[in-house]
Order: sequence, then structure tokens, then C-alpha cells
Amino acid sequence: MNHFSVVQNFVCNHEQRLEVVRRNVKKLEHSYFYLGKHAPHKRIPVDSVFKTDWLIGALEEFLVKGESCTHDIPFRSKHLPNFYEGYYDFANGMRRFGDWKCYIPQKVIFKEYDDVKDKA
Repeated sequence: MNHFSVVQNFVCNHEQRLEVVRRNVKKLEHSYFYLGKHAPHKRIPVDSVFKTDWLIGALEEFLVKGESCTHDIPFRSKHLPNFYEGYYDFANGMRRFGDWKCYIPQKVIFKEYDDVKDKA
């Protein structure tokens, strides 16, 4: 399975979840809109667009409280992005930021290339 298939499956899975929570999701011309408290996912994605002040505060909170996180995160090292992403998961994730305005595009809008795998 190539990366494009993974991304497509990710988007399709979110679309299916969004259909389940349709009453809390508004379909727009090119995207879906929902509030953070109605998010079909629990984790705050690291590849999102944030207001600078919020992101700085989140990073500062993570640096102070990251090690005290109680749920399991496989690689607990502050210099790895999955530890930061894992910190903002479950009860500390999207439900905590219920007033956020969130959008998911209806189509894949970018593709990430793995230079080694894509040349194989």
C-alpha cells in the first residue's frame, strides 16, 4: 500500500465517521466544519493550522507537563513529535478544546512523498 492509499483511506475513514456524527457536522462546498467537542477523532493533529499564541502555550505546557502524562505513549522523548502528539490525546485532546472551529477537506489536498520508498 503506497502513501497515497494510506492518506486516501485516512480521509475516507474520517468521512465515514463524519457521516455518523452528521448532526454536529456541517458540509460546506469543499470541506466539513465541526466544533472541537464534536470531533470524530480524539487526538490533536500536529499537522494542523493553529494560532501562534495557542501553539506557543501548548508547547510550553507540554514541556512542563509532558512527562506526567498518564496514558501510554510508545516513545516518550520530548524531541520526538509523536510524544507531543500523544500528549494531546484522549481526555487531553479534542474534547478539551470544544470551542475550536475545525475543518476537514473533502478531497486530499496534499501528498507526502517518502523519497526512498517512492523511488523503489
